[in-house]
Amino acid sequence: MILLLLPAAVFPVTILLREGGKVKGDMVTQNQSTVVIQTESGKRTIYKNLILKVLYKDVNDDEEEKIRIAEEKKIATDKRDAQLREVARKQQVQQQLEEAERLKREEVQRRQAEVPVQDAVDPKKALFRSAILPGWGQFYSDRKMFGVLWPTLMAAAAVASYDKYRVYRNAMRDYGTIGNPYSETALLGGALGVTTFYTPPVLPDPISQYYFDQNYNLIHQKRVEADRDFQHYQDALYALGAIYVLNLLDAYFLAGYGRNLVKASDGKSSGMILSALPSNTGMSNLGSSGSSSTSFSETKYTFGYRFTF
Repeated sequence: MILLLLPAAVFPVTILLREGGKVKGDMVTQNQSTVVIQTESGKRTIYKNLILKVLYKDVNDDEEEKIRIAEEKKIATDKRDAQLREVARKQQVQQQLEEAERLKREEVQRRQAEVPVQDAVDPKKALFRSAILPGWGQFYSDRKMFGVLWPTLMAAAAVASYDKYRVYRNAMRDYGTIGNPYSETALLGGALGVTTFYTPPVLPDPISQYYFDQNYNLIHQKRVEADRDFQHYQDALYALGAIYVLNLLDAYFLAGYGRNLVKASDGKSSGMILSALPSNTGMSNLGSSGSSSTSFSETKYTFGYRFTF
């Protein structure tokens, strides 16, 4: 402190060098890296990393040797202690990392144990069930919402088809009765002396006859209504068949969809994979003492399709 407070002061010193030997003179000044002394031959600048010890007195060779040996032992001891402290610090950090890794593995195992194990779904079995009863294959695949949706759509389409068939059947009955003198209604009316069937008039002008048949002929109108109702009935049947086919495709191709959600994959069964596995893997900042100062959790996602071959 005296040297720092009085850099211009002059002190007689003996500087022992690490490589051996010594330098005598008067201390002129020093800073963080060098020492300047006044020797008999002039000023000399010595770097501190070359200095073993600075003695503020004159020493003989025997004293110099004793001081050098003691100082080297002290440096070696300090170096060894520093190495031991560094090794102990690294071991502590390694133990903390291993403990964090162990806790992470235990957390992953605990989360995996909480997820129920699900049996593999055979798409062919799901297809067979849905072919017998729409929605059955979806229930077999634990897709209950679609297991309710498809039979509901099938029932609605079947009701609509039956209604269109009923309308078409009534239209055909009316078309077959209105101009038929041999229908039950016509025969009963004939027995009672009443004409109950429709007879369109015959006009002498072909153009007038065509215009009348297209616009006022009841038989033609009933035929058009029957054809229209038959087309509606066919459309309803097409819709019913399309729903049935979509039910089969859904049962086969999406049989395993959703069964791996929030589920650790077993690595064996094939099919869609969509898993979310939260874990405390995170990152941590370790201070000089080896203790964790900050950390955060992360969630690992896996998405894909597994093939077995």
